[in-house]
Amino acid sequence: MIALYVILSVFLLIAIIMLLRAGVQIEYGENGILADFSIGPLKFRVFPAAGKEKIKRKRRPRETAPPKKEPEREKGGKFSEFRKYLSYISAAGDRLKRKLRVDDLTLYFAAGGSDPAAVAIAYGGVTAAMGMLIPVLEQNFDIRKRDFETSFSYELKEPYIFVRAKISAAVWELIYIGLPILSLYIKSKDTKSGKEEK
Repeated sequence: MIALYVILSVFLLIAIIMLLRAGVQIEYGENGILADFSIGPLKFRVFPAAGKEKIKRKRRPRETAPPKKEPEREKGGKFSEFRKYLSYISAAGDRLKRKLRVDDLTLYFAAGGSDPAAVAIAYGGVTAAMGMLIPVLEQNFDIRKRDFETSFSYELKEPYIFVRAKISAAVWELIYIGLPILSLYIKSKDTKSGKEEK
């Protein structure tokens, strides 16, 4: 009888944890993909694995410190590298059955390249695409705050992009959405290791 109570208690605890609201922050920038998971006051990095990168903590400025300048724009990563992650986004999107709450969605795109005409065309195309993308995102997601911006620079050798999404959902929803991403990641790792062996 005691064993039954223990088993029921464990199942009840798991059920409570699954219903708790948790947050995930996914970011792509100059350091590649970063993912943080938070539940209540707890927050920890889930990708890359611990030990590969240290989380930088911002120190609080002293009261006597001079006034800060305008905050610098987050540095983006190569758009060519970002494109390989689109399949993960698509796989997660296929599992969304209702509007997912996005607390913060940030997207900065900077067109660049050696051909000025190509840079101008890319800048205009992405700006127009963002205008069409915003209504689609708002229809499918509950976005509380968003910040989209496009720019161009002839000093950049290629396009760069910075993306950050803060998602809030029940633990079971995050697991359900994350399963296909994990599956694709494992398959890609197996494919890479297979090629290296050959």
